[in-house]
Amino acid sequence: MTNADNARTFQLQLDKFADVLIPEALVAAHAKLTLDLLYLLVKKSPVGYPPNWKHPAPKGYVGGQFRSFWQASTTGAATVPTGTNDRSRYGDEPSSRQVQDGNAALRPLAPYSVTYIVNGLPYGERLNSGWSTQAPAGFVELSIAEAKNATETELRKFVEGENA
Repeated sequence: MTNADNARTFQLQLDKFADVLIPEALVAAHAKLTLDLLYLLVKKSPVGYPPNWKHPAPKGYVGGQFRSFWQASTTGAATVPTGTNDRSRYGDEPSSRQVQDGNAALRPLAPYSVTYIVNGLPYGERLNSGWSTQAPAGFVELSIAEAKNATETELRKFVEGENA
C-alpha cells in the first residue's frame, strides 16, 4: 500500500468519525439526558392525596394525572390523553408506559436537534410554585439542575479519560 493509499484510508476513517460516529454519540447522549430529566420530573411530581387536602376532592377524582402527563418529544406537543393516571405515590419510579413512550418519542431524534419535556396540564405552574405539600417549590428547576450536574460529571469523566 502506498502512502497515498494510507492517507486516503485515514481520510475515510476521519470522515466516518466526523460524519457518523460523532453524530451518533451526540444523539445517544442527548436522548440519555432527556430521559434522565423525564425520570427526575416524574419522580419528583406530586400525586394528589385527598386526605391531606383542606377541601374535599372533586367527585370521581383519581390522583396521579399530573405525574402521568410528563412526556418527552421532539415536537413540543403534549400527546398523553387527559384522564391518564399514574396511581403510584410521590417519589416512586416512573411507570413503564412513560419509559416506553419516552423512548419511542425520541426515536426520530437527529443530531443537533431539540427535545422537549412537557406537561400539558394547566395547574403545573401552581404545583411547581409550592402548591403541594409533597413536592418542594421549584421541583422542576431542581430536576433540571440535577440532570445538568449529572451530565457535566459524566462529560468530565469522559474528557479526562475515565471511561476509556
